[in-house]
Amino acid sequence: MKTSLIIFFSALLMGLFTQVQAQEDEAEILYQEALFQMEALGNFPLAIEKFEKLVTEFPQNKPLASRALLMAGRCHEKLGRAEAKNAYNRIIEQYGDQQEVVMEARARLLALAEETPGFIIRKVMPVMGDGFGEISPDGRYLTYVDWNTGDLAIQDLTTGEERRLTNKGSWLVSDAMAFHSRWSSDGKHIVFDWWDWGKPSFVGVRIVDPDGSNLRDLFQVKDPDNSVSITYDWSPDGKYILAALWEEQGLGKIILISVSDGSVTTLKEFDFKRFRSNKINSTRFSPCGKYVIYDFPAEDSPNMDIFILSLEEKSEGPVVEHPANDLLLEWTPDGRNVLFLSDRRGTLDLWRLPMDEGKAAGAPELVKEGIGQIASQGLTTGGTFYYVTDKNAWNVYLTSHDSESGKIIEPPVLPMKYVGKSTHSPAYSPDGKYLAYVSQHGPAGNERSVICIRSLETGKDRELFPEYNFERLKWSSDNRFLLAVARDTKDRTGHDMIAKIDVETGEVIRVFRCEQDRSRHRAEQAVWSNDGETIFYVFADINKRSSLVSRDLNSGRETELYRVSEWDIDDEKIMGSSLSRSPDGNWLSFITGYRERNIKIIPSSGGEPRDVYSFKQPDHSAAPTVWSSDGNYIIFGKYEFPEESHGGMAELWRIAVDGGEPQKLGLTMFRLGSLSMHPDGKHLAFSSLGPELVESELWVMENFLPEE
Repeated sequence: MKTSLIIFFSALLMGLFTQVQAQEDEAEILYQEALFQMEALGNFPLAIEKFEKLVTEFPQNKPLASRALLMAGRCHEKLGRAEAKNAYNRIIEQYGDQQEVVMEARARLLALAEETPGFIIRKVMPVMGDGFGEISPDGRYLTYVDWNTGDLAIQDLTTGEERRLTNKGSWLVSDAMAFHSRWSSDGKHIVFDWWDWGKPSFVGVRIVDPDGSNLRDLFQVKDPDNSVSITYDWSPDGKYILAALWEEQGLGKIILISVSDGSVTTLKEFDFKRFRSNKINSTRFSPCGKYVIYDFPAEDSPNMDIFILSLEEKSEGPVVEHPANDLLLEWTPDGRNVLFLSDRRGTLDLWRLPMDEGKAAGAPELVKEGIGQIASQGLTTGGTFYYVTDKNAWNVYLTSHDSESGKIIEPPVLPMKYVGKSTHSPAYSPDGKYLAYVSQHGPAGNERSVICIRSLETGKDRELFPEYNFERLKWSSDNRFLLAVARDTKDRTGHDMIAKIDVETGEVIRVFRCEQDRSRHRAEQAVWSNDGETIFYVFADINKRSSLVSRDLNSGRETELYRVSEWDIDDEKIMGSSLSRSPDGNWLSFITGYRERNIKIIPSSGGEPRDVYSFKQPDHSAAPTVWSSDGNYIIFGKYEFPEESHGGMAELWRIAVDGGEPQKLGLTMFRLGSLSMHPDGKHLAFSSLGPELVESELWVMENFLPEE
């Protein structure tokens, strides 16, 4: 009898313990879901709903419930709601024993009490805008790129009406596209970038009126194949366009383009190695027209500072210097303040710098904590600040499929908990025990890569922090190294290299650098041979040649396996993201083509390639592929691109290596990146922007500037 009671109570206690543990796990899952909506997607209302649900359903879990209430308060703050104070007061009243959280709540209440009276942040509406456009001076219209076609478009924020200012046809007709657009100070004209590498090509700057009339070419680069210009601002007097120019011969320039005749004046030249499109985020005129302000990497550091150039005195110097990243946004219409983003406090915050006669008139002051990565859409003449948040970010997803039928049997899940802005480049290890992927940290234009090695047994991540940016990871067959396309963040040359990373020590070993051969300007993908003695990689060169090459790692000897020469708008080239190796190591698959894609396979030892499947595709869509674990199929992403669509929904397909009809696998995502097959042949990892396109949101900030 005594033994029976002991067994009974032991079982009861074990059941209670299991139940408590299950509740704690459920609360943690709900907290992470809410945190993801808050930090990754910026969906603050849904995040609040989930945080409040946790507080209601799991009140006994005080550490997590108090933290959830704190996060709910932060979400209310981002929405400009007074409910934030209520959330913080509830923490103080109901969770007094959670000292750390209570201290944070008190700190937030003090900060809110010190905020400028009347300070408002509110969401205007979902928009097609993606950050490349600008608000009109009167705040009524917003320009943007309509990615359904690539046309320049305009939206009336009062009526919601959208219309295109250019009409180039669908992506299947033309690959031309608009990029940055800016309003003249009187609101009568719009200047914009137009990139068209067709025949005839035009890469340069155009001007149009808001009703779509009076379209004209203003400036065209001399060598469209090797140069590009980007528009940044319109001078206050309407006489000049402020732009940047990148030239293949080694120069980057900040230039002025005359609106009257298109003539160019160079304001400043940079070494092209340091002046790249992803390293200069913004350049602006001062409202008086006497100065140009821009952000740029500081000397001996990859981080950004802000500099000012006097047009009259031809002198320049820094106005914001800090070990953190400082990214220029706007100069306020009264000329008294410069707005910029900075991560100096650990989060990406909005700051303002008082200005007087082209110089800093005081220390930077915090405007809004935790505003995150935003794209400025400019300020109205009244000082209202508009900005866009983009909810689409690359993330790693996991799914599984039936290896016989090929059909997806589990919906994709998003398992990665990371501190950063995105994850990509998943790769399963050959022994099936690990998943490697890249997590991007830092603000746009100055991201840093962190390589994460996840144990599939424990779910724990181990992080490597080498001073390089990586993409397209591939494991060696002995599980010791990762192969990747990389870029050194220290020298900022922009030349791609192929490197292998020791997964234990994080040591980066350079295999090949494109800078060593000036004709090769981009490495696009690399994979291992089975014995690890050889790599295969794709590169593109300045002579418009795209090649698949094998490289002996011991001797450095290279053999060209396949070449596409003189590719242009209508010809073939090798799609770099498509290179994949068969499980037995005997074959390589890759995709060539521009609008007409061709899946090919070639013996890894060399020989004639064989066509497997052809299909039509827009030129700029990615082309990831992976072999099935039995080597019988090639799995690939295929994009739907009807006349009126965003052009980013991709389906997963497979085709037998021996040919036949392709099969849909039953997975559709908004963009597809790297694909990786687990050795078990069932589990598949890939990167994507998500199950569907999430519209960007236009936000407005008012009454945030100090009174004169």
